Amino acid sequence: MFFVLSVCLLETVFAVSGVTPGSYDIDFEPGLTEQFFFEFTLDDGVEVDLSVAGGLANYFILDKKRLVRSEEVVVSMQLPDKIVTPGVNEIVVGGKAGGIDLGGLIRVNVPYPNEYAEVSLSVANANAGEDVGLSLEIFNEGRDAILAIPIVQIFKGKEMVDSIDLDSMALEAGSSDNIVTSFSTEGYLPGDYLAVVLVEYDDDFVRDEDFFTLGEFVVKVIDYTKEFYEDKINPFEIKIASLWGSVIEDFYVELRVVGVDDIASVTSDIDLTAWDRKTINGFLDMRKIEGDSFQVEMILYGDGEKISSEIFDLKIIKGFDYVFWLVVVLGIIVFSLISWRAFIFAKKFCCKDK
Repeated sequence: MFFVLSVCLLETVFAVSGVTPGSYDIDFEPGLTEQFFFEFTLDDGVEVDLSVAGGLANYFILDKKRLVRSEEVVVSMQLPDKIVTPGVNEIVVGGKAGGIDLGGLIRVNVPYPNEYAEVSLSVANANAGEDVGLSLEIFNEGRDAILAIPIVQIFKGKEMVDSIDLDSMALEAGSSDNIVTSFSTEGYLPGDYLAVVLVEYDDDFVRDEDFFTLGEFVVKVIDYTKEFYEDKINPFEIKIASLWGSVIEDFYVELRVVGVDDIASVTSDIDLTAWDRKTINGFLDMRKIEGDSFQVEMILYGDGEKISSEIFDLKIIKGFDYVFWLVVVLGIIVFSLISWRAFIFAKKFCCKDK
């Protein structure tokens, strides 16, 4: 049955995913006009809304916008006199058929100018005050050699906080080179930053950017159990997020009930990796806490020291704990059913032997 079902499913997939030909390749010419023909094969009852996607989509027109059966689609193209994105520009003609992406591809090859460079920037996360790793690669896609002069600017929000000059690169046509270095963040505040690289060459420039974060020795409480049943030991959970870019070992949380000296709770120890998010669990004894609400101080510890503390308002739920007893009753029922079935099985087994 599994084999037959698999074959049927495969036949359905293939039936709704046919486009002939799969792609066209053309070389750019100023003002070039041309038509492309795609044969779409659809399964019965499948309809497709067609569209054109890609950086050059405005220069392509479809002879129809919707398919209700298998038929030919004609794509008319008229290119501009100039395209500012050299290299391979891809245009996708298609839509979704039965939840599957269905389409043909048109590739327009635009020649690179004499001088043309591309750049890729990558910046690592770190802790505030530490050195930050930076990787920069420059590609000379043009036909002439260039001298690339890179500079990296660091922004926090809209304010530029630093500017880093890097060594220039002499690149032959079709070659690339990279710089792997680091810069100091002494005096930087913790938080999110944007690094922007500007590469000047001849009379032009190219840019790229990357975000990075500088951590601080802080663990943030992002959510926690807010309601507790009176007169019983309650489980609780605390969701935390580490803002530190290194491992924090032996992390735990201590809960102290404000105004009640002898009621406290400590969670088990866990290790937090860099930028980690976890849920930590514990129990709180509510048998000596009265009223409709109370306050607890959550004290966070890690790496053998106190990280932070904060006071939170919590609510006491009075009366019968329906959820707890519902779970208990269901557990008893399930246990009874299992025991009953085990008894019947054992009885049949014993009678059979006799």
